[in-house]
Amino acid sequence: MSDWSPVKKPPEPNNNYVSREFGDDPDAAYSRLRPEGPLSWQPAAKAWLVLGYEDAAKALRSPAMVETNLTNMWIAVGRKLKKDYGPVLGLFSLVPFQHEGPRHAELRRAMARALAPFAPREDLFKRRVEKLLEKPLRSGGMDFADEFAREVLFQIFCDLMEVPESDRPEIREMARISHILEAFLPVRLRDSSAATIASAAEYFRTHVERQVEMKRPCLINAIYREMPVEESERVIMAAYMACIMLVMGNDAMTGVLTRGIRQLLGTTGHPQTPIPQERWGEISDDMVRHAAPVDFLARTMKADAVVAGCPFSAGTHFMVSAHAANHDPEQFGEKVDEINPTPSSEIGLAFGAGAHICVGNRISRNIAKATMSVLARMPAIHITGPAKRTDGNVVRVISSLPVTFR
Repeated sequence: MSDWSPVKKPPEPNNNYVSREFGDDPDAAYSRLRPEGPLSWQPAAKAWLVLGYEDAAKALRSPAMVETNLTNMWIAVGRKLKKDYGPVLGLFSLVPFQHEGPRHAELRRAMARALAPFAPREDLFKRRVEKLLEKPLRSGGMDFADEFAREVLFQIFCDLMEVPESDRPEIREMARISHILEAFLPVRLRDSSAATIASAAEYFRTHVERQVEMKRPCLINAIYREMPVEESERVIMAAYMACIMLVMGNDAMTGVLTRGIRQLLGTTGHPQTPIPQERWGEISDDMVRHAAPVDFLARTMKADAVVAGCPFSAGTHFMVSAHAANHDPEQFGEKVDEINPTPSSEIGLAFGAGAHICVGNRISRNIAKATMSVLARMPAIHITGPAKRTDGNVVRVISSLPVTFR
């Protein structure tokens, strides 16, 4: 596309990333945008949307790019409306990718060390998935999204952190508020999300104290032990890290499972080479690649640099689309919108790239693999109604998907 030049032309309505049509079928939206050039100007975000795999990977790995600060909009709305969003700001202040340099590296290493011993526990993951399916199998059906997919990672992480079953309803909502990552969010959702985070952080604070005192070999204690020893608030840091894992991971896992099932069962509108249900455990990594549920990785240019062959000045904003990159036919072939029936460990940019690649990469892939391996042994699954999704654009969440077992 050597004749392409960056022009701030507003996209057609259904190519605007905040439109309902775009979110309902991002694969089609990205296919429409590709012929126009490697970048698409998105006025709502005042940012360039990066579409191609190679350009996206380079942008994510570029030292000229920094993560766009998530707190700015919350601070601005809080000041304007005189609201206290302290719990949200406290959580964001500890999100590892909100930092750069030594601080970022320190927190990332800490979380990686804490998660590493728990990532291979696929037997535990399978037992939890089997337990989630017990009642639906007896009744013959379920809401695959609300009753199952949105519970998988949440329940597994609660198991790993030794959260009592009776306590889990108290913190469940923490695993369903990925909308806090959105730039545009109604005030009512900001208020309810702040209350949810405050409640969950307080729960985990007492839980950390209890687990540390008992010296339990669980995930929450491992996180506490890995927090920098010079920090005076290691307990609340560990509590917020538990919250971060739920808010960043649970809805993303929901996206992988629900989008994957819909594609495998032929209800997305995109062609799919048939893959027998008994083989689903083999193709979980390509489901992760295909779903790439955390889209729009926001970056800001801290120095002049070249993106997609075009020079840009410091201060320019970009949205790097992991989903568009993972559906780039130049990288993954013409059948890129299908789930590959040949087992592959290629997940593209589903977990990002460069210094900010997700430290939950391995455990998330293992949870997806364990889940699909269990579903592969179940009676045939049939989708019996339309999928309903939330309004999120950063993490696209299917909130309802009725299915039956036959």
